[in-house]
Amino acid sequence: MALKPARKYDEGTEISYFMNEPAERGIAVVNCPDASGVGAAMDDPNATVCIPDASGEGPAVGMLLNDVVDLDESRCCRNPHRDETTVCGKVTVLTHGWAVTNMIASGVNPSAGDKAYYVAGGLWTNQDTGDDSAGYFMSAKDSDGYAKVAVKTLV
Repeated sequence: MALKPARKYDEGTEISYFMNEPAERGIAVVNCPDASGVGAAMDDPNATVCIPDASGEGPAVGMLLNDVVDLDESRCCRNPHRDETTVCGKVTVLTHGWAVTNMIASGVNPSAGDKAYYVAGGLWTNQDTGDDSAGYFMSAKDSDGYAKVAVKTLV
């Protein structure tokens, strides 16, 4: 589990993006460099987000709120009670609000008020990576490695 149930986002989610690779909720996602979509239409399949390979890929679109799974739905049914979508499906991205996640880079110990950036794999860090800040940490990590991250992106 990469997100705890405690979260707040009023009109702070974006549902116009697709994701074409498996991913775990709680990570930072960016616009795919090869995406040709503009995201103006809700069902533009070229409006895609992806996991950043490294910092320096531009500002984060936000925090991924669904697990993205590679599942053969012709062989088994997807559990509708899990908050997941399949590869190449629509995803929900947190663009304004906060969530409690454990997707924090190894060795990073944020403090409340530190700016939040991303590193390779979409993990959150408080170390300036040269990209625009995607938000800030609202807490330090707890004993389970979770921290509250406020997301406020340019989207």
